[in-house]
Amino acid sequence: MTDHQAHDAHGAKVAAPGQGATDHELDIRGVMTFMVGLGVVMVVVLALMYGLSAGFRSRLVGQDPPPPIMDEARVARPRPEPHLQDKPLPNEDMTAFRAEEDAVLNGYAATDKASGYARIPVARAIDILAEKGLPETPASAAAPGTASGPARASDATKEAGK
Repeated sequence: MTDHQAHDAHGAKVAAPGQGATDHELDIRGVMTFMVGLGVVMVVVLALMYGLSAGFRSRLVGQDPPPPIMDEARVARPRPEPHLQDKPLPNEDMTAFRAEEDAVLNGYAATDKASGYARIPVARAIDILAEKGLPETPASAAAPGTASGPARASDATKEAGK
């Protein structure tokens, strides 16, 4: 009987490329044993963690005081001082605040009757400004850095040295 398999330099049989060569260095049984062992360890650790969690939870529940027996003890207590909000719910305070601000922004009011100053709604002020334009500022009140004031810091130091 003739042997049609190829041999390497040491005389060991080598499978031909088309005959399904396998790696003999890889121990499938060892890998599978490791995977099963890892799975068992994970299940044991998870069970221990669940047990610890349940034990801690039961200990904390045991420390809670029992509910009061009398109806008077179940009545809601007033909030402690100082009361930083007038209303019991924060949304009520914010709603009232926004209503006050809207009244200021959208209403007419006399701010100083002696001087003739009044407050007008913002929308009306924008319309007036669009019709008349911005008022002109006098030249003496021009800001520094414009035509009447020094344009650069070096100009300011030159003027200070004179």
